[in-house]
Amino acid sequence: MKINCENLTARKINEAIMQSSERIVCENCCGQRYIGAASSGKTIEIEGISGNDCGGLLDGSTLILKGNAQEGLGDTMNAGKIIVHGHCGDICAYGMRGGKIFIRDYIGVRGGIHMKEYGDSKPLLMIGETAGACLGEYLAGGTIIVLNRRDELDPVENVGVGQHGGVIYVRIATSDERNYEDVVDGSEIEAEISEFCEIFKMDKEKLLHSKYRRLLPETKNPYQGYYCMN
Repeated sequence: MKINCENLTARKINEAIMQSSERIVCENCCGQRYIGAASSGKTIEIEGISGNDCGGLLDGSTLILKGNAQEGLGDTMNAGKIIVHGHCGDICAYGMRGGKIFIRDYIGVRGGIHMKEYGDSKPLLMIGETAGACLGEYLAGGTIIVLNRRDELDPVENVGVGQHGGVIYVRIATSDERNYEDVVDGSEIEAEISEFCEIFKMDKEKLLHSKYRRLLPETKNPYQGYYCMN
């Protein structure tokens, strides 16, 4: 099913999505917000530029963005998959609770903040290039991976501030000779790298044979004593 989104509001687009049982192609998107929000059991291909909060509260659908994504992608996502054939704006995967987000290129600031996991529901955010400041801020669960495909010396900054759960992997540039406390091989995240490279038709060998910084929480209560005696 094809939906021409050129003159449609976000409400009309989502109503058409909910009424369809087929693979859905949203054509001529131009900044409409909330596309695919809270949907389940759908495969939705988005052509053009989706607006803020695309895939917010996603509950099992697969969203394939053929362009870039704006802010709030996958906000409070519960299950499903989001694939972005481009880059993404700020605060993607905010409060994400499950499912997977794959972004081919880079993201803006504060990606993956407040991500959390419960039981077998463990969210995954994978970024092909670099991430803006404060990636994984207040991370409580799940996995964030920065593949740094362009070999930037500092692909992230202020990463994992307030992290008290989950794990963050950042690929180390081949020219980076600094010593890091916790370094692992790409084999530790082989399944995730393989899935990413299969989606975007990339060679995985370089990524698998690279070194990655691994960031784990130092404490379950990073703010102890900051605001009260606890």
